[in-house]
Amino acid sequence: MEKVYNLKGSKNITEIVIWVSVLMWTAFIPMLSDGLVIKVAGVISIAMYYSLVLLKKDLRIRFTRNGIAFYLSLSVLMISSSLFSKDILNSLAILMLFQLWFYSCLIAGVSGIHQRISKILTTYSLAGLLIVTLIIVVNNVELSTRLSYIRSPNSLALILLSFLPGIALLKKTWLLPLSFYLFALLLLVGSRNGILSFFIFFFVVLFIGGGKVSLRSKFTIAFVCIIAIIIYWEDIAFILQLNDQHRGLNSGFTGRSIAWLFSLQTILDNPMFGVGLGNAYLEFSNSNVTDATLDGGYVYMLTGSHNGFLALFLELGVISASMLLAIIISGMRRFIKIYSNRHGIIFVGFLASYLSIGVFEEVFINLGNPMSLIFMAFAIVGLSYQRSRLEGVK
Repeated sequence: MEKVYNLKGSKNITEIVIWVSVLMWTAFIPMLSDGLVIKVAGVISIAMYYSLVLLKKDLRIRFTRNGIAFYLSLSVLMISSSLFSKDILNSLAILMLFQLWFYSCLIAGVSGIHQRISKILTTYSLAGLLIVTLIIVVNNVELSTRLSYIRSPNSLALILLSFLPGIALLKKTWLLPLSFYLFALLLLVGSRNGILSFFIFFFVVLFIGGGKVSLRSKFTIAFVCIIAIIIYWEDIAFILQLNDQHRGLNSGFTGRSIAWLFSLQTILDNPMFGVGLGNAYLEFSNSNVTDATLDGGYVYMLTGSHNGFLALFLELGVISASMLLAIIISGMRRFIKIYSNRHGIIFVGFLASYLSIGVFEEVFINLGNPMSLIFMAFAIVGLSYQRSRLEGVK
């Protein structure tokens, strides 16, 4: 019979500290340094940690022949994509980091990290919110400039939304106030995509999971929310800039529709190997869509697909991207199934929230933000649980 974890398992303090440190490093280090090596130090350090774990413990990862053939085929295609790209070294370096993260999460799954996921996420969320609060208290500058030199609302929203699953796993005493606080931060940041993803998360958790909430109560809450939206629609439209000439609903998703069309055409031009992992920016910089001028003379700086799914197919090609999607879907499905209902639905909510951001930002396969690291970790850890046995793990 399949074991279902209740997230109250063993407490490997070292492993928890390592994971929390890596997520915190990825979230906040861009404030201090622009160096690529420093940014990816977290991924490298966790790979070194699990290499030691593999040496010390009697861990055996057993794959089926079909599984090995599938993964080797995907690896060959991804390497070929990098070798045929315009910036070979950049693409191979990013591919190597992805492989390190895959390797680390695979070993983590085999070593029993399933039992420590809750502690990792809650610790990271509380520590992250504490740092954000300290930054706000210490500084009087706008939040976007306090949190990161990258003044993109959606980039900052990815940091804040990475706290969601950890907050949702807390007791109800902390859940409501911290959720409202996080929502206030998203409003302050001004990320419309982040606000939408926030509501998608709680919609999934409340209306699909629900727990002890009755169906009548769910409909009552939904009705009240709809009435509130109707009454305060003008205020909502003002806050979200829905009627703004350059950022409103009639702006082609702030120029993103231009990037999407260009990405689709580039995919059709490079269906087999794509343009190489991490090299999409080159296609945009060498085209006339980098500075897209719309009505009114407003210029949009389009340096990427602004869509995680299009970016995946653009960089890897149709075959590699489809194979990688199959791995991720399989792993994520397994990851959610091995937990009890409450925790499983929280992870479903996180997945829905993350995928909604991926519609407008390149955050599907990405090592540059904590939300993406958590997403990929869930998928790969689930895959390792599906394909391996726990042997000699205490």
